[in-house]
Amino acid sequence: MKQIAFILLLLLPFISCKEATQHDFSQYGSSAGFIETDEVWICDSPNAYAYHNNEYCSGFNRCNHSTALLSVFKIQKEYGNKYRKCKRS
Repeated sequence: MKQIAFILLLLLPFISCKEATQHDFSQYGSSAGFIETDEVWICDSPNAYAYHNNEYCSGFNRCNHSTALLSVFKIQKEYGNKYRKCKRS
């Protein structure tokens, strides 16, 4: 058991954890400060245009369509520049 712990201790510096990287959102508008793994709320409506930090945002509460909690990266990948950061949240 001690040998396994010792081996794992030796290998620890070589095991790389995936770190959240800063993504360049300048092409999508005002998304500064978000990293690609941040999860935000969207309203999947034809007229929706913003993503929200939390589900209690006044803009998000007006949604009458389906909603989803997605990463900022996935939103930009799937929806392009349809969504931008909500100014209320």
